[in-house]
Amino acid sequence: MGAEGAPIKVGSASAPCVADWDSDGDLDLLVGEISGAMYYVENTGSVSAPKYATPEKMKAAGVDLAVNGDSGPVVTDWDSDGDLDLLVGDGQGAVYLFKNTPVDGEPVLGPRIELVNGRTYKEDPETGKYGLEPGSGLHPEEMGSRAKLAVCDWNADGSLDLLVGDFSSERGPDPDLTKEQVALKELLEAEQDELSDRMQPLWKEIRDQALSEIGEQREGESSSEYNDRLWEVEEKIQAAHEEYSEVMDRSQELYEELRPMLPEHFYHGYVWVYLRKPRS
Repeated sequence: MGAEGAPIKVGSASAPCVADWDSDGDLDLLVGEISGAMYYVENTGSVSAPKYATPEKMKAAGVDLAVNGDSGPVVTDWDSDGDLDLLVGDGQGAVYLFKNTPVDGEPVLGPRIELVNGRTYKEDPETGKYGLEPGSGLHPEEMGSRAKLAVCDWNADGSLDLLVGDFSSERGPDPDLTKEQVALKELLEAEQDELSDRMQPLWKEIRDQALSEIGEQREGESSSEYNDRLWEVEEKIQAAHEEYSEVMDRSQELYEELRPMLPEHFYHGYVWVYLRKPRS
């Protein structure tokens, strides 16, 4: 809980870790979130009676610390120099190190150093669309996305190693369709495209109306609180919007009709072990 018992809010999909970041003897919070930013939440209380300050965006090399979405932190003395460093996993599966070089006892993070490569976006030669490069079947040879970290001496060689959890979606084989099913699939997908074209201006109309209704961000209101108000108003507008409801209902029907004619997707998470190379 934050000041005066209020919830601590930094954004969506928050991922916290606990450490005595300011070396004052109590436990602070370092929190990642969906945009890839990192927040420091100082414990201004004590170990037995923690009290947390307003979250502050963390900086690295003098600018706001940011990774490629879905930041997941862990704190450890990675370079064995006696102070705490920050490791962050991101939405593309990469892992970054931010070395801490304190100045006058205050943590100061340097530029990010990539420890694990993330999955890269590739252009599909058939569709021209970009997406994450797929893994190889149900047992991929490379990590998935949304890297979440743990650090330990996995092989008991005296050096810290990385354990990284991921999320992965693997595409199964195309189903064997009859000519009639192929033709139907093409018709349904064409209708999907038409609905998507209809939906774009509806989303903008609803967002603009919601923004007009809630006005500017209030003084002292966090971005997360403002977005919560915005989404609440948007949901009410959507529920009362006849065309929006019609398009959404038909989109769901199309999804159900198309599903038997599409490749199956398998969702799973693996844990990857990265052993640290011996120091030369």
